[in-house]
Amino acid sequence: SGISKNYGATDPTLTYTITGFLGADNEASLDTPVSISRASGENVANYVVTPASAADTNYSVSFVTTTFGITQAALTVTANSGLSKAYGATDPTLTYTISGFVNGDVEGDLDTPVSISRASGENEANYVVTPAGATDATYVINFVTSTLAITPAPLTVTADSGLSKVFGATDPTLTYTITGFLGADNEASLDTPVSISRAAGENVAAYVVTPASAADTNYSISFVTTVFVINQAALTVTADSGLSKVYGTTDPTLTYTITGFQGMDNEASLDTPVSISRASGEFVANYVVTPASAADSNYSVSF
Repeated sequence: SGISKNYGATDPTLTYTITGFLGADNEASLDTPVSISRASGENVANYVVTPASAADTNYSVSFVTTTFGITQAALTVTANSGLSKAYGATDPTLTYTISGFVNGDVEGDLDTPVSISRASGENEANYVVTPAGATDATYVINFVTSTLAITPAPLTVTADSGLSKVFGATDPTLTYTITGFLGADNEASLDTPVSISRAAGENVAAYVVTPASAADTNYSISFVTTVFVINQAALTVTADSGLSKVYGTTDPTLTYTITGFQGMDNEASLDTPVSISRASGEFVANYVVTPASAADSNYSVSF
């Protein structure tokens, strides 16, 4: 007794034990040797094992049967790994692999087919994929889970271009555009809101504007900078009118007025100071008085 095999395996050797020999007799002394066989069949079941044939004139031979068990073979249904999708996308097909079929069996031979599903959820995370359902009388079926990863979708925050101001003016509001939201998501859905700022400085130049900070578990966020331009302010140097002299006298001091300075700026702030002169000549006439030279990187100077 106690002899068995798994479904699909080769039969082990069937054995027997003989009791009752007398004197020096043994199995070789039998007039007809023992034969042994089991009932035919390869499905999971118990099959009667029958010793027979043995005969001898000195013995009345009786036979005791036993059973030979064919037990279920092991079958494993494994959810295939490596499945993923981007947040907001449609699930890929969940697939599985079956290992352990014997005797030419295939998936179509199962008594109950395999089902497969994943844990519910659409946010960025790993979700367990579980094969189940499959049953078969000839197999003991094990199920191996896997995971489906939902990965962040791309989202881009772009600082709006074309913003500028004149030197000395107040900054306009810095703005940005977000592209890539999926479904009903919008800016209010972000875990951390967008911040935006520009490089410090108030002189005429181009300053980088940088959106930042925005974060969300469902999105991989990239930021696109732009530049904010401070343009020159208008400055006017005007030769003062009403200056004159009598023929033959010394010229009065030529003067001018500057309009357009911003903030705390004054004439001393100019990169290059004003010069002023008049057309040459000492006869009675009108002579053009011309201010010139003044220059400053923050101002467009007119005379």
